[in-house]
Formats: sequence, C-alpha cells, structure tokens
Amino acid sequence: MADVESLVRVDAPIGASRLIADELTLDLIELDAIDMEGDSVEPWGPPVSAVWLGNADDTALVVMDESAPLWQVAAVGYLSPETRAELPADLAVRPPMQEDEVARHQLWKSTLIAKTTEELDEHGRTHVPRGPALVWVTESDSVEDCVDFWNIRALDSLQHPDAAPLLLLPGDGVQHWLNFDKQVASHMLSRPSGYSPDVLLCSHTTPEEQLHSIAGTLSLVPGGPEEVRYTSSWWPTPSRRAPFTYQVNADPLRRRPTRKWGRMVSIEVHQFADVTRARIPSPVNIAPHALLLIRLWGTALKGLPCRDSVAEMISTGASWRDGCLQLVESSTAEHVLDLRIPSLDQVTHHLLEQSTQRYELSDKGKMGTALMSRSDITQLLRPNLYEALIGLTTKRTAHFVKELKKLRMEAADRAELEQLAASWGGRSPRMHRSANGMGRLQTAPAAEAMEAVSAMGWAERGLSFTCNHCRLDNFIPLRETQAAVQCAGCRAPGAFERDADGIAMHYRLDSFVDRACDNGVLPHLLVIAALAREQPHSYFLPGVDVWKDGSGSKREADIYGLYGGRLLAGEVKTQGTEFAKPGQLQHDVEVSAALGADIHLMAAIDAISHEVRQAAQLLCDERGVELLILDRAALRPAS
Repeated sequence: MADVESLVRVDAPIGASRLIADELTLDLIELDAIDMEGDSVEPWGPPVSAVWLGNADDTALVVMDESAPLWQVAAVGYLSPETRAELPADLAVRPPMQEDEVARHQLWKSTLIAKTTEELDEHGRTHVPRGPALVWVTESDSVEDCVDFWNIRALDSLQHPDAAPLLLLPGDGVQHWLNFDKQVASHMLSRPSGYSPDVLLCSHTTPEEQLHSIAGTLSLVPGGPEEVRYTSSWWPTPSRRAPFTYQVNADPLRRRPTRKWGRMVSIEVHQFADVTRARIPSPVNIAPHALLLIRLWGTALKGLPCRDSVAEMISTGASWRDGCLQLVESSTAEHVLDLRIPSLDQVTHHLLEQSTQRYELSDKGKMGTALMSRSDITQLLRPNLYEALIGLTTKRTAHFVKELKKLRMEAADRAELEQLAASWGGRSPRMHRSANGMGRLQTAPAAEAMEAVSAMGWAERGLSFTCNHCRLDNFIPLRETQAAVQCAGCRAPGAFERDADGIAMHYRLDSFVDRACDNGVLPHLLVIAALAREQPHSYFLPGVDVWKDGSGSKREADIYGLYGGRLLAGEVKTQGTEFAKPGQLQHDVEVSAALGADIHLMAAIDAISHEVRQAAQLLCDERGVELLILDRAALRPAS
C-alpha cells in the first residue's frame, strides 16, 4: 500500500533489519544517511531546499526544532540545526509561538511537511471512498500514537478530493484553544455527504472518557453504535453541516486506498537498434541538482525480464521497480536519456551466457529456429493441422531405430542409434497422401488441414500413381504434370490415382519440413505457438544444449526463452507417460533451475496424468520455480 522505496533503520537490530530488507527486496538505509544514499534520496525526504522554489505569499512555514514534543514533530515536521543552516534565503520557516498553532497549521496545510508533498503526485490508485475524517489524539511523547498517525498519513491519498482529512492533537489543552472547533468544522468537516459518522477519534494512550471530552470541545455529537459507513458515489452531494457526529476508536485503516507516487508524462520515442534517445520534459517543479527517480514503461520494454543485468543493458545504474525501468537523475528542465533497448532475442542469449559456461542450439533447435524464421507457427494451433503434418511425415528415424534393434546391432546408447538413423534415414522417399488416406482424420477436415499446410509453404500439391511395371510409387507435383503420364523410373505410361470425386489430390511435405517433423521438432514448435498465443511479448529457442561447468557434461532444454517478461525453460514430450520414467522429472526441473528459470515448463501432446503433475509440482516448489503444464487440453483442444 505504501509504495515504499527503501527501509530506514531507526533503532532496530542491524541483523534483523537486513533480513527484512532482503525479504522485501528493498535497500536498507541508516537514519543518519537518509539524505545521502539509496533510491529514497530527495525529493522523498529532506533537505527541503530540493523541493523549494519560493513561497508565493511569503508566509513562513511552521516546523519544529529538537526541543519540541514528539507529537508536534510528527504533525508538522522537523529540521535539524545543520539543515536549517543550509536552507535558501527565500525559504522562511519558524516554530509555532503557541501549541494551538501546530493544530491550526495542520488544518491550513501551511506546515513544512505539507509543503514538501506538493510535487508528489499519485497515480495507479484504487478508488478512494469518501469516509469520516480522522482525529488522532496522543499523549505528548507517545511513540505508539505518533508512529501510527504517521503511517496512516503516509498510506492515505494526498490529493484525491474524497480523501479523509487527518489531524493529530494532544490529549490535553485543546479545551483552551479559542474558536478551534469552528476552524475544524470549516476546514475538515464541511465535505460532501454520504458517510457516517463525520469524525473518528482514535488513540492508544488517551482514555475514552477524555476522547469524548475532546469531541465535546470540538462541538461534535455522538454518532451512535452503527458501523462506520463509507460511500463510493460519484454524484455530487450537498456538504455536511453541523451538528457533526463522531465515534471513538473505530478501525482507522479500513478502506484505505492503494496508490503509487509520481507525476506522469507521456512521450513519443523513436526506437533504434543501437541507441534510443528519449527527451522527457520535467513535469515537477524541483530545484536544480536535486535527485529524481524516473520510471519508464511502454511497448519498447514489454516482455523484458525485470532482472538487474537486463536493466544494465539498457542504462548503466538502472534498476527495475514495479515492472518499470527506474533511473536516478539530477533535476533539470528536460531529461535526455540515451537508452540501449535490447530485443527479446538479445536478452534471451544474454541470460543464457550468464547462466552457462557455453551453449549452442541443439539439432532440433537449429531446425526449429529455421522453420520459425520462415513461417507463422501459430497456424499449428489450427484444428487437425498438427495431425495432418504427422500423417504426412516420412517415418525414417524411428523406423530405422526399430530395424536396427531387430537386427540386434550393438551401439553405445539410443542417442547413437538415433544419430545413425538421422544420417541414413533421409534415403527413404518422402511420403505423400490424399485427404481420404489420413487414417483417423475424415476426408473433409483432412483436406482443409492439408490445404492450410500447403498455404504455409510446408507442403506441395501433386498427383500420384503406382507404376504397373516397376511398382514405383510416383508423386508428380502439380506444376510438373503433363498430358502424358509416365513413370519416373521405367518411363512406362500410367494413370493418376482416382477417388469418388475424380483424380485424387495428394500432398507431400517440403523436404526440410519433412526431416524436421521426423526428428521431433514439431511438438516444440506447437508448444511455442501455444505459449506465444498466451503471451505475445515472448521469444523462445526451440532447443538448446548447455554446459554448466568444465566437465564436458551436456544438458538440453527443449524450450528456453522469455514468456511475458519471465524466463521459462522446460521439456516437451510427445507422450505424457514419458515424464513418468525414473529420474525424468528431477532431471528436467534441475535443468530449469540451473538455468535460472522463473518457470519450469512440462508439455506433452497427449494427456499428462494427475500423479505426474503432483510430482512435478513438489519438485518445483522445492526449487522455488513456478510450474506451467501444457498437454492435449491446451495444445489440441479441437482435434
């Protein structure tokens, strides 16, 4: 709620303070260094000269010195003697002459602490309900009361017209302040109606009888026992009038809004591959040489992960805050920022370089990357298209492995068998099929899917016949058909295959697509298409081999990349049952965690069982990574 920039250690133990700061991912600053280090430097705190450009009416602002009671310091602010000596000549401040001035100047917003908030605009705030004003009553030096009032004021909206007015009062002496009740009514309570009561009186140290007495001094009347009521009405309502009502010690934190600090300005920037220059006219009225926090967001930064190394790629010393790029700059009339905004693929490779000793695209990754560069792979999500591609794939590698095993040929492992099969499998002729020869796919949807594959440039249309003389299965691309039909082998005449509608149209995959499908690239691309559909600002590599140390041990990630600003890595299987193999899940999650992934992906073309899902979730919880599961329900819902 507070949109905190840094933690300030007042009197807490240093060890505990560091643990809390680490847990909240915030800087820890010592109280005596609050103006000199960290992202909370001016204008969020003193010196006041950073936010002072002169007072239009020359009215001196009320501020306390070191001899003042704690409640007065909490109400209007404090300046040390050293800071006072550094104030500009046109900044007039003074201590109050009487105690009641501390309260009256709170009403008039003429305190130093109120002046230093004038340039602190709010944005991104939740709706501010209209509700009772808050009068907090405290004994003179009650730390508990003063801290709670301070925090409530910090959490509240400063500018919204419906924000509840706040006032800090002492437990004794208010009864002697001449006409103070009228000033409270005029400056705090004459507000648009729709809530009840008018005022909440709260305190940790002041007895309730004394709170009722103070309420009487302020000419307030009891509001009854009903629950505090707020309104969210946008319609104008008449202002409340006396008698004003009150309740004692109701919850003062109820319905407090959330908001972010900062004055916003929109700019147009032409993004370049190398240096992008952004010119930002300063929207705040800040004295020269004060330090400002500037946060940037927009389309150019979408999809970039909020990691320190990525921020450094953009600008030296930059960091991420609430999804925005944050920079510390000196105040000036116009900020000129030279930014080197990387592309998503540059960031992906940068993060791989950081987390590995070396890496390279796997064989599947190379083929998949080539296909992604020349095609819109989101087409793979269309109904039956994946199934049509599988039906048109020439089964070389898997078939050859089976044959080798039948022959009981000895090899070191399956990987060597697959490598041998990949090298020799290309000698088989490419498969071609007609729409009515696609097995489980009916003719009409099969024809539609194969036409879509052809439109992608992944398949070609043609006619087919089997030679009666040499039995060669002929495929003649449409562009090469002639009046005379001849066998490509023995040159004997023949006749094209026919079906019930006439000459049957056949389809054959492009040779590279066919090889990629045979080597298992298609599931990787299908998963990437599904991920990109959910998060358009994403980028993926469809397979990488990585080496983490000098041992020469290689590991592989089937998918690696940026998923909506978060790093994702994981495994893709054709069958979900493959994840149930001993050690498979542990290996997969370890690879993702070692690569620094925020999300571990477990994907399969068919269903993944509940038991496997639970086991994967436990492993991911242990490693502190999020689990994302994609199976048939997400990848092939209409097929």
